[in-house]
Amino acid sequence: MAVSVAKSIVERAFALACTHGHAPAIDILDLAMVRCDDESDLDFAAHDQPFDSWTDENSPFGNLLRAAFGGDGEEWDVVLQRFAQRYAIRLQESGRQKLNT
Repeated sequence: MAVSVAKSIVERAFALACTHGHAPAIDILDLAMVRCDDESDLDFAAHDQPFDSWTDENSPFGNLLRAAFGGDGEEWDVVLQRFAQRYAIRLQESGRQKLNT
């Protein structure tokens, strides 16, 4: 279930970014994350993609995370911590990144 919830978050974020390209990345993520209240453990594993996880900094969703939480040259683990803290989630992935808050 955590994978399907994470996948729907990614899909909503991409759809919102396409229809509201002028909106700040943080606003897009706020809207995409609205319906994940019942899920605190999210698995952003990216199956059949050239990256291991949607939270990989080189993924399209990672670019959105960088725009929302990156600041000036922040380390990627700081970006992920800010993302997890804002939405009170734990990112648990089958990829190389694992972050527990």
